[in-house]
Amino acid sequence: MKTGKITVLFVTLVLLVAPLLVMRTVHAAANPIYYSVEPVAIAPLTDINASINGLETPATPSPVGQNFTVEIHLKGATATNVLGGVSGVEIHFYFGNILTYAVPTGFTDFLGKTDGALTEGLLFGISPGFFAADLTTKITSPPYTGAVYYAVAAASMGGGWNGADGLVAKITFQIIKQPQSSSGEPTVFLALENDFTDMTDTLAVSLSHDRVQGTLTIDATPGPQPTQYYALTVNVVGNGSVTKNPVNATYLGGTNVTLTAIPDVNWTFLSWSGDLTGRQSPVNITMNGNKTVTATFVQGLPGDLNHDGKVSLEDLNVFAIAWRSHTGDPKWNPECDLADPKGEIGLTDFVTFAVFYGSSLQP
Repeated sequence: MKTGKITVLFVTLVLLVAPLLVMRTVHAAANPIYYSVEPVAIAPLTDINASINGLETPATPSPVGQNFTVEIHLKGATATNVLGGVSGVEIHFYFGNILTYAVPTGFTDFLGKTDGALTEGLLFGISPGFFAADLTTKITSPPYTGAVYYAVAAASMGGGWNGADGLVAKITFQIIKQPQSSSGEPTVFLALENDFTDMTDTLAVSLSHDRVQGTLTIDATPGPQPTQYYALTVNVVGNGSVTKNPVNATYLGGTNVTLTAIPDVNWTFLSWSGDLTGRQSPVNITMNGNKTVTATFVQGLPGDLNHDGKVSLEDLNVFAIAWRSHTGDPKWNPECDLADPKGEIGLTDFVTFAVFYGSSLQP
């Protein structure tokens, strides 16, 4: 691919259709047009840099073997600042300075495709994307040894662009080395360079534009790897639900998880059982092993024996009448049978009643 290829194509087009051209006034761009090189982590690699143009890999776990992409975007080319539309794009992306730590594994062209640049009009003069050692020596198959460039170009008859942000290409890399450092601080900062760009309008006039570069930071040697994760199983008896914070499939050993019991309308949270006890909610549980917790909800309010929405002295009088009774006894009141063992009103029922004494369903 030669620099200026797009210009030649457009000059030819202009000569062919010159009788149809109408002179127009070219307005200065109200906002800048620019190409942006944006590194993006691919899971499970994590980006710990907030900048869209910077990808910083974590020291732990090691990023070696993980993948990231470099997205090249055309931004700011709109009907306001490019009246006739962008009709030519050429990109040379240089990555030779990162090959010690990351190597290319593939690419996807987006020129003329959905979500890509040049999505309108008739595409012609397309030079499909390729890896190259010097922009003339193409490297067409993995592992792309010796490649230091990615290049692509296309022109569009009719002038097309995808709004204010169109993808030009995505190039995928794999991290192959992590720097050595006893301090554990990031030690390698690598520039991701848009080495050359050319962009023309429908009259084959080059459009002024900026280039925003990207940065890849590979952190130093990782410390001890966290390897132990535990599962938290939550069961529910009755009508209600339990929320977990944070919500994860598994938890790193030592993580504190907050559980909150939420009863449905006209139900009450009674207690936890399993690896949690008591009726405090919210409550924390430390994940130092696999945990199973059951939240029990009961209908109404335990101890509200006269159904007035609160547990008070009147309910204590009802409970006292049924005290020490059992199933079949004339004094038996099943609503006073609040806890195991069932079938007898005894000490465990009284303790449960005492826990809720003074409670109210009223806010």
